[in-house]
Amino acid sequence: MSRPVTARAEVPSWPSGRGLSTAEARAIDDMARRYPSVGRRMPVSNKQAELFLSIWNEPDADVRLGLIVSALDRDCIYDDVHRDGPCIGHSQFAMFITEFREEANNMVFSLDGDVESVRDFARIHFRVSRDGNPFGNGTYFVLQAEDGRLREIFGFMGR
Repeated sequence: MSRPVTARAEVPSWPSGRGLSTAEARAIDDMARRYPSVGRRMPVSNKQAELFLSIWNEPDADVRLGLIVSALDRDCIYDDVHRDGPCIGHSQFAMFITEFREEANNMVFSLDGDVESVRDFARIHFRVSRDGNPFGNGTYFVLQAEDGRLREIFGFMGR
């Protein structure tokens, strides 16, 4: 009697030389405590990360809202080190991005290397440029929702 073949997913390790800051490690630990039974869906892809980053770059508010709906869970939570508190849901995140774009004119976000995923969690490195000149970089830690969209996003500037 033959046994069914089971696929075994490879779990990427954190690359050497990219250590976690204390704040980054706390964010991951916090997500893991709140979601101890996360599933084993497909890892967050570069394409998903690029879709999320394209939200920051889109000048048209209606198109941007469509990107938000495509990339983020309806009840998504977004927070970063520059905010006083999280954005919850599509409408709050859309308002935040609109305000950000008004203040940070001509900034362009782009993926900086491949997404690193472990089950439903991922680390996304990004670059920011302004008028074609490097401006900064950062990292997002994300948690994927059941449908593959991003449920929680925590951002840190610098590495």
